[in-house]
Amino acid sequence: MEKQRIHYFDLAKGIGIILVVLGHLEFISMPLRYFIVSFHMPMFFMISGMLIQITNEEKRDMKTILKRKFNRMMVPYISFSILYFFIEIIYFKLTGLSSWETIFDNVFQSLCLHGVSVLWFLPAIFFGEIMFLFIRKHFSHSLTILIVLVLNIIMYFANNREKILYALYSVPSYHIYLHYIIVTFLRCFFSMAFICIGYYIYFFLKDRKILPVPELLTGILFMGITVYVSQVNGAVDLHFLVFSNIFLYLTSSILGSMGVILICRSLEHFSKTIPYRIIEYYGVNSLIVMATHINSYILYFCIVISMHFNKYVTHAKNYVFCTSIMILVFISEFFVIEIINRFFPFILGKPIRKN
Repeated sequence: MEKQRIHYFDLAKGIGIILVVLGHLEFISMPLRYFIVSFHMPMFFMISGMLIQITNEEKRDMKTILKRKFNRMMVPYISFSILYFFIEIIYFKLTGLSSWETIFDNVFQSLCLHGVSVLWFLPAIFFGEIMFLFIRKHFSHSLTILIVLVLNIIMYFANNREKILYALYSVPSYHIYLHYIIVTFLRCFFSMAFICIGYYIYFFLKDRKILPVPELLTGILFMGITVYVSQVNGAVDLHFLVFSNIFLYLTSSILGSMGVILICRSLEHFSKTIPYRIIEYYGVNSLIVMATHINSYILYFCIVISMHFNKYVTHAKNYVFCTSIMILVFISEFFVIEIINRFFPFILGKPIRKN
């Protein structure tokens, strides 16, 4: 029996994946980019933590947890890593613009679980959830928070130290490969931190009968604060573990994520409307969009098509250009989603449907 989906989480993930794609456009303004990257990836981790609490996942045995999460996260990681490898080979053979060195580098990143491009997210959330659940199963709530906090403080200073060493000694290739391994290791702890934050924030959300309007206004207030804080903090990137001011980053990450979640929950009574269902659809299938929009060259082809169309636009060219790219990407992703879900579900760690 299929579990009941929580609509406002799927809507939030839909908004999140739209921001992911938008953030990968080099044509958007820097203030908008600062705003997007200040919270869009932490939100996925926080939602994951909330779902762990909702499902009481820490009460399951570790073997079941490992098997389930490996299928949901690491099987797609392996599948898309293999797909990326063949796409890169084809691109190399057709254009000659790649190299065997680049291909080897991508293979190493895949094998050490650093992840090529956007695939970094899957090992990070897999090990982040496993570590959090292991701690949660063996310690009280207060000790869980303390352990996660101490581990992340240690990893934060380790990350700063590693960046200095990498800047000094990154020329020999083996230092670059060591850098990949260290970053992979550190990401798991930072992802665990956001999973933990989401897990405990949900204590304040569940069983609360907040009216939709105050909830909506609170969400909008949080987003307003996030806009301001993100501009002060500037460029950040969870992928590359760049936080600028860590306190400002945590503020924008938590408030931005909660702002989107609260707004989505306040709008849940619109869940039958077409705009809600469209965004929710992409939220349910956010993993496919995440994994395919860049390295499958969908985004690239949509940019090329939009460039041709943009020749005939006379006003607001950049806004029309970016909007047309986004529309084309998500139209393309609809077909990719349907093809994978219907014919290749094993890529996502799902069983093949029998007619």
